[in-house]
Amino acid sequence: MISLYCFREPLSPLFSQTLIDMAGLRGAVLAIAVGTSLFCSWTLGAAVVAEDSGLNMLKCTITSRCQLFDNKTQEKWNCQNIWNTFYASIPAVSDDVCDLPSNQYSEYIRQTQQAIPKDKTLLWSGRDVLGTMIKNYTESCHVINLEYTFTGCLLDDLKWCNQAGELEKCDDCKVFSKSSVGAFWNQASLEFAGEASGLVSILLSGKRKGGAFIETSILATVELPTLRTSHVTKVQILLLDKTETEQCGKGTVKTLQEKLKEYGFEENCEDNVNEIYGRLCEERRREGDIPGFYHCSSANLERATFFGTFLVMLYTYINNFCNQKI
Repeated sequence: MISLYCFREPLSPLFSQTLIDMAGLRGAVLAIAVGTSLFCSWTLGAAVVAEDSGLNMLKCTITSRCQLFDNKTQEKWNCQNIWNTFYASIPAVSDDVCDLPSNQYSEYIRQTQQAIPKDKTLLWSGRDVLGTMIKNYTESCHVINLEYTFTGCLLDDLKWCNQAGELEKCDDCKVFSKSSVGAFWNQASLEFAGEASGLVSILLSGKRKGGAFIETSILATVELPTLRTSHVTKVQILLLDKTETEQCGKGTVKTLQEKLKEYGFEENCEDNVNEIYGRLCEERRREGDIPGFYHCSSANLERATFFGTFLVMLYTYINNFCNQKI
């Protein structure tokens, strides 16, 4: 367990002695420092180390999100163990961070995986265009995309590289799928698509540069080949932002339709925005909420990320203050 010390002594005896001896500003500072350290240990399962703010931020954010899940569902996740597993999955300093094996994050994914209900799988492609639409559609239409599972929610929009927190080493990776972050999303996408059953929906945007369906995307290279015809009964394409060249039966959307048929799937395509948000979402809303997923909303993610960021800033400030001679 990683622990934060303002001083070189264990926290418990120091805390007791501080309560007895504290006086004036010096005592107040000591009490705040020790109290905050204890609060972090109690709230997050382990406090953070102030020397490496990058990994601190990552740990506090992941653990905060984990606690949010723990408080809102019947599942009881061991957030400290999950962080330890994820940290052990991050490449060591000596590893080639641009050439990671496909099973790099197997243990983390196994430990955090959730069963996806039938007919609820949502695949998508084009975050640069869809943006928050992915989360809005997931929440309003009661479907599940990878970022809404426990596995994906903990790491959504986060960046990491190696166990030393050297993010710049991953910036030069030429193949994203082999980088530290890319290897995770590739493997998580593979597992997610492999568990899909019943109706599978694919959300795309006709305004995406290069076309709604990119044949080098994770959707095309990882998820579609992994869908199982024995489990998936139908694939539904939902196209937002229809254009003259990108619509059902035209452009790259037509390419996707043809590829699905080649894989042996029955498919249908919807490119009317009102139809997508009206009839389709209303049908799914009547089915009710899906326990264990919807607390991973965009608003809750922002709160958890803010909480983690705030704690790191606070601990770093207190640690630096306590290391000065008072």
